[in-house]
Amino acid sequence: MARPASGVIWAYRFDGEGRARPVPLDDTIVPTAPGEGFLWVHLDFVNRLARDWVNCVGWLGQDARRLLLSADDYPALEYDTQSVWGRFSDTLQDPDEDSDRTVPMRFAFGPGYLVSGRRHPVRAAALTRKKVDGGQVVGGPVALFEMMIDQVLRAVAETLRASRAEADSIEDRVLDESP
Repeated sequence: MARPASGVIWAYRFDGEGRARPVPLDDTIVPTAPGEGFLWVHLDFVNRLARDWVNCVGWLGQDARRLLLSADDYPALEYDTQSVWGRFSDTLQDPDEDSDRTVPMRFAFGPGYLVSGRRHPVRAAALTRKKVDGGQVVGGPVALFEMMIDQVLRAVAETLRASRAEADSIEDRVLDESP
């Protein structure tokens, strides 16, 4: 089963030069041959059809499939000789909620592919997609994964800056009120 009827949020095929083009969601979704680029598929794991697709796709290892489909939310990183998979914490990307709440982002990558997914909209994937749509050239699945991690680190830095500014403001008010 290579064509999920639903649950794919987006898919891109990157050519050998690292330029992306969207994959129609009804196309067959398979990794790209070595040297010809790679595939990025981003899934909504709330959708049963996406979970069914991951469970049946033969090019993802059994352990990677198990972690992608797991209900666990804690960070994890695993690998074998061909691929890397895991979960990391990302910030919620919800225009209706001004929050720094973290939610898990799941991933697996190997030769010719990166599969990512979530149960809630995540910031790293959305910002990375924006860069890809803007023409960012990406050298491979690892480089794309690094772009996502960079977005997470930027969000952490923003949160720390905001917390420091708030703490400084509180300290200033306390000092202004002291005799």
